[in-house]
Amino acid sequence: MHIVQEPAREIPVVGEAQVIVAGGGPAGAMAAIAAARAGADTLLIERAGCAGGIWTSGLLSWMLDVSDKEGLLRELMNRLCASKEGQFKRSGNFIAFPEAVKRELDDMLLQAGVRILYYSTVCDARTQGERITHAIVESKAGRQAFAGTVFIDATGDGDLSALAGCRYALGKASGGETQPGSLIALMTGVDATSARRFDNSLPYTQEQSAKALLRREMERAGLSPSYEAPSFFHIDENLWLAMTTHSYGVNPLDPASLTEAVITARRELFAQEQALRALGQPWEKLRIAATAPVLGIREGRRILGKYTVTLQDALEGRKHPDSVCRVNFPLDIHPLSPDSTIARERAGLHSQPYDIPLRALEAMDRSNLLLAGRLISGDFFAHSSYRVTGDAATLGEAAGREAARRVASPAAQNESANG
Repeated sequence: MHIVQEPAREIPVVGEAQVIVAGGGPAGAMAAIAAARAGADTLLIERAGCAGGIWTSGLLSWMLDVSDKEGLLRELMNRLCASKEGQFKRSGNFIAFPEAVKRELDDMLLQAGVRILYYSTVCDARTQGERITHAIVESKAGRQAFAGTVFIDATGDGDLSALAGCRYALGKASGGETQPGSLIALMTGVDATSARRFDNSLPYTQEQSAKALLRREMERAGLSPSYEAPSFFHIDENLWLAMTTHSYGVNPLDPASLTEAVITARRELFAQEQALRALGQPWEKLRIAATAPVLGIREGRRILGKYTVTLQDALEGRKHPDSVCRVNFPLDIHPLSPDSTIARERAGLHSQPYDIPLRALEAMDRSNLLLAGRLISGDFFAHSSYRVTGDAATLGEAAGREAARRVASPAAQNESANG
């Protein structure tokens, strides 16, 4: 391998904030809003041109494990209901127009006083002792540094934590396999009434589930979908959200792997569109309105924290005095290879509602770093449950509140540093 030397250079420190949030997805947006509302000077750094992450850039505005959630997530859902751009489904989940989610998050962030920096990627970190001192950001303006007091990693894949030297796990402990990715699409041209039986946002018996019916319909069209349980979710009128692909073996940390996966998934989505249209009603006017610009990633780095949420937490329904989130979503392990099945992966795994303690959001290796979203400290099995966005958003809000508390209290910062 050839190596190119990068010349040494000085990086300008162009700003500072009491709380710096890396990543503006469901967890990061809520973390930034919570910190700012609690009085902390807050900067949100996001690589895309909008907040919302998988809800918006990923087009997956199907929000799971939200029925008992309050706080900022409830506020967002209420705002979307008020504008008639979101609705609770009888399944207990929530769905919205992705574009409306972008708008509402922008408004909530700005109204809270958050400083937003879109089109910027955290590419490095500077540390001193046990603390992070600066986040290094790359953008079209070049490489810049931002000084912070407390940092929140909400990048999904734990990028800031890894750059700051934190320990982490990736994949299943036995072999390192990660859950497959999925590319989401918005579909139009399908009448809601005639296709109602395929709507996965409605409750059905397992034998007649919308997923099973849709798979049989795809097989009738000559398809063999890579996702064992393909899903359509009705958003409004003739607009649908489609989750019908699986990208097996994709490495969330390798752009070449991600590129191959997203191209393959996009081809599969268009093949599904063409084959279903050929069946006639209710599919004859089916069209892909958009495919997500990013592949939906279920699993990336899990950063080591002061507490690791494990399978036993979920199986026993453990509670904690420092709980910041109650997880109700079941263990949701998707097949790790095309040869496996959902039933095989989840055999014998029956979880109960359980708590995530604040300690799982406190990075073990950096005293002023908090974790938010699916990257918190947990094992492969527990992660399959708490990774959904209703929990990610709730964890983000908790991280934001804790960050503001530490900023306001030097004693709290010392307490964190001392473990």
